[in-house]
Amino acid sequence: MNTDKLNRSLTLLANIGVIAGIVFLAVEIRQNTEMIRSQTRDSITGKQIEMFGWLATSAENSRVRAQGNRLELDPDSPEAAQYGWMIAGTMRMWENEWYQYQRGLFEPEEFEPRINIWRAVMNNPGFKRQWESTQGNAFSPEFAALISSLIED
Repeated sequence: MNTDKLNRSLTLLANIGVIAGIVFLAVEIRQNTEMIRSQTRDSITGKQIEMFGWLATSAENSRVRAQGNRLELDPDSPEAAQYGWMIAGTMRMWENEWYQYQRGLFEPEEFEPRINIWRAVMNNPGFKRQWESTQGNAFSPEFAALISSLIED
């Protein structure tokens, strides 16, 4: 009889231990998920700062960007190619932000200001022409549809 009570007590303790382990594991997974989300957001911000740094610390990059925005570059010039790569990098960064938003990294109310900035930038003559020349072929269909919807006729 005492052995039976002892076995039941040990089984109960073992079950409590298993439940406590599962709870602990769930807490750890949640903390890891939050840490990864934080690191991803930090990485996105770092890429934005790096892109702005290219323009802020290089008169040449700033000149090419400004002339490209105003459609003042000879389409066959190295500067036009440089401008195209600047835009491609910007668009790839935006696509990653869009992807992360779709996965829940950003709340709608905090992502909407990004969309407003994208709308303003996409209606810049240089960006608009570059996008229309590629038709968004290098991007996911969902992102391409979003960007196309931001361009005003």
